[in-house]
Amino acid sequence: MKKIIGVLCFSLFTLFLTILIMAKTKNVTETVKYYTIPRMYAYHYTEDKKMKFEIFVNDENSLIAYGNENSYSIKDKLKTFTLTDVEIQKQLDFQSKEEIIYKYSITSNLLSLSDEDLYLKDCKLEIKNQSFHLSLELGDISVYRKHYDSLQFTDVYGNYAYIEEELHLIGITLQLPKTYHILYEIKIGQANCLFDHIEKDMLYDSQRNVIDLGYDPIGMPVDHTSYVLDAKYGYYYFPITYEELKLITELAIVLYIDGNIYYIDDFLYLANEISLKEYSNTKVEGVVVYA
Repeated sequence: MKKIIGVLCFSLFTLFLTILIMAKTKNVTETVKYYTIPRMYAYHYTEDKKMKFEIFVNDENSLIAYGNENSYSIKDKLKTFTLTDVEIQKQLDFQSKEEIIYKYSITSNLLSLSDEDLYLKDCKLEIKNQSFHLSLELGDISVYRKHYDSLQFTDVYGNYAYIEEELHLIGITLQLPKTYHILYEIKIGQANCLFDHIEKDMLYDSQRNVIDLGYDPIGMPVDHTSYVLDAKYGYYYFPITYEELKLITELAIVLYIDGNIYYIDDFLYLANEISLKEYSNTKVEGVVVYA
């Protein structure tokens, strides 16, 4: 009799433990969260060039890392583009008492459906598998496909400042030769250059204070005509303003000078590793719909 009672108690304990584990596992699954930091991406097209996007997840073994089990696409209001040759890498982003966040880096071929330049605004990255459909805010993407000449320059670097406690690109310093004379337009992703605040031969530190700028880095674009490139030492500070603040770390720039269009190839303006904890204001949580 004691043996029967012992077996029964053990069976009940095993059942209780199984239910408890399943409940905890289910709760963890339900609380998995996905984040992105909306950015501005701009690429000068070449066949071997890749795009890279970062997703931050509080799960070390998310299904999004298994390329064979997912479909990956970029979607704007009108079009959907399937990503090809997708590769995923994972690393620890940060760990605190409250949570552990992992960074999943997704690379793929550049979007290339035609020979025309491509401009996508407020894109979403869509990831689908048998378990769920994930939608993530990605930002703006520009791909320059037309034939542009390479810009000749001696020096280039980005100027950053803390806006609402987050580090953002607020200007670009560029040294040009005397062979260029009049600037008509400059495309820095889908941000805008304030022509009225361009400065000559001012070598600011890479990091500046917002209160020292003399212009608002967040605002609507202002009409302009042209700017004479006659700096004595060839240095120009091009200030940036955003209609909507998005992170810029690396991109290609297009300039319309003296009747010709030139490009600066993809350049890394901020070498710092981007961590989710440093962009708590602009981060956006993804939307998950489970199957």
